Amino acid sequence: MAEGKWVTPLGEVPIASGLARSLMQLLPALADDPAAHQFEHAIEVELPFLQMLRPDVQMVPIAWELRSRCCSKALGRLWAAVVQAGKDRVLIVASSDMNHYEDDDSTRIKDHKAIKKILGLDPKRPLRHGDEREHSACAASGRL
Repeated sequence: MAEGKWVTPLGEVPIASGLARSLMQLLPALADDPAAHQFEHAIEVELPFLQMLRPDVQMVPIAWELRSRCCSKALGRLWAAVVQAGKDRVLIVASSDMNHYEDDDSTRIKDHKAIKKILGLDPKRPLRHGDEREHSACAASGRL
C-alpha cells in the first residue's frame, strides 16, 4: 500500500509514501494493492505498540506472498539496502497470528516449536501451513 493512512484508537499512522514508491520501483513484485490489507490484520494489531513508542511513526504496509523464495530473498536484500543506505530510520516488523483456536497448553507447545524454527534462521525450513501438529500460524505460506 503506497499512500494513505491507517487509523487506530490512538490516531492515524501515515504511510511513508516516498519510501513505498521507491521500494515498488526497485522491486516490481511489490504493487500498490490496498485490497490486500482489507481482511488481513497482522499489521494493524502491531500499530498501537509502535504508536506508543513513536507517536510520529510512519509505515509501509506490505502483505507478502511467501510462496516464492527468490522474491522473498529479493525483498530481504532490498530492505537491507534501504537500512544500510541510512536515508531513513527503518524498523522491520513481521507479523502473523500464531493461533486462532486452540487451548493454551497446545498453543504454548506449538509456539515453542515455531519460535525454535524462527530463531534458527534457516530459510529452507520455513513454517509450513497445513502441518497442524507443528503449528497453526495464520497464513504461514501466505502473507507476511
